[in-house]
Amino acid sequence: LIVTLSPEAHHQALELTRSLAVEVEYWPTADPATVTGTREQILAAYRDVRDRLDQRIRERFLGRGEAPRRLE
Repeated sequence: LIVTLSPEAHHQALELTRSLAVEVEYWPTADPATVTGTREQILAAYRDVRDRLDQRIRERFLGRGEAPRRLE
């Protein structure tokens, strides 16, 4: 399984795995590097992406949507 987070990466993964028996999933994810503002706003953007990916991983691989663990 290959999980891609941007349209560009998804397209490239599909091209590279065209002849392989591999599953490619696209999980649209905001790019926190584009966020501007205070340090706290920028950290909040990265934490949001982290938490959303954690939730998605739990749902996909554990079959449940538990609340994300805080890693701070």
